[in-house]
Amino acid sequence: MSTIIYNNSMSYNYNQDIENILLEYKNTLSNKNIEWINEPPPFEAHWSKRALGVLLDNKNTKNKPKTIIAYDAPALAHASFQVIEMLHSFAENNIDLYFIKYQQRFSMKNKHELASLIKMIQTIQQDFQEIHAKLPKRSPLSAKIGRPKGSKNRTHKLDSHQNEIKQYLKIGISKASIAKLVQCHPQTLTDWLERKYQLETA
Repeated sequence: MSTIIYNNSMSYNYNQDIENILLEYKNTLSNKNIEWINEPPPFEAHWSKRALGVLLDNKNTKNKPKTIIAYDAPALAHASFQVIEMLHSFAENNIDLYFIKYQQRFSMKNKHELASLIKMIQTIQQDFQEIHAKLPKRSPLSAKIGRPKGSKNRTHKLDSHQNEIKQYLKIGISKASIAKLVQCHPQTLTDWLERKYQLETA
C-alpha cells in the first residue's frame, strides 16, 4: 500500500464538492497504488477506533501507507487534540500527511518541524472554531449570568482544554505557543499548570 485518500462522509463540513475535489486530486497523482477510504459512521468515535487507527495498529508494515491525503483536519477527527495525536502516530510510523485545503504536506520523516506544525495547529484550531460557531446555540433564556455560586478557586477556564494541553506538552510544544493555541496569556497558562500540578500531587 502506498497512498490513501481519506474521505469522511460523517465530517461536520462534508459535502459533495469536497468529494469531487478529492477525486480531482486523485486524478493528478502519477502513483497508481492508491486506496480510497470512505469512513463509515460513527464519526464521534475516537480516531484510533476508526479506519485509520485500525490501519496504523496493523503489525504488518507492508499494509501501512506511505502517504495519507485528506481535505482538511476536521475530516480526520472531531477534536483538534485528536488530530495532534494522529500526527504523532503518523510520525512514529513514518507516514506523510497532505491536506488539500491547506496545500501543505507534513513529511513525518523529519520529526523536528515544530514551527511548521504549530502554524498548522493554529489553522486547525480556526477550522474547529468556525465549525463550533455554526452549531446551534443554547437559548439565552436558559443561560445563567455570572459565575456559578461557589465556583471560585474550583474551576478554571483552561480546565476544558486540559486534554489538549497535555497532548501539546507531550509532543514538545512550548508554553508560549500553547498559550496562543488555547487563547490565553502565557502567565495564565503557567499559573494554571502550577495549580494543576499542586492539586494532582497534593
